[in-house]
Amino acid sequence: MVDEEFIELAKKFQDGGEYDYVVDAMAIVEESYSCSGACEPNLFYFTQDVAAGLPTNSCVTPLMDDFAGILGTVGLTAIISGLALLCSWFWSYCLWRKGDD
Repeated sequence: MVDEEFIELAKKFQDGGEYDYVVDAMAIVEESYSCSGACEPNLFYFTQDVAAGLPTNSCVTPLMDDFAGILGTVGLTAIISGLALLCSWFWSYCLWRKGDD
């Protein structure tokens, strides 16, 4: 009673072919943070041995904590750059526009 598309996707993961990068990325994340799952901890790890025990943490919180500083700086820089571009457009438009005599 499972969808055929899901079965095909699962077979691609079993063969390892085109989705190896997903498994490699999950292995790095699970080993670095001792976590499994996105919002809730999974019942088992995706890449680690069952003997490692049950996962206790989900992976979203530690990843968000690691990237918060980097992405916060990039976001602030983007806002400042956008405001500078808006001001420069406004100033150049005011120089171009002729006033009523």
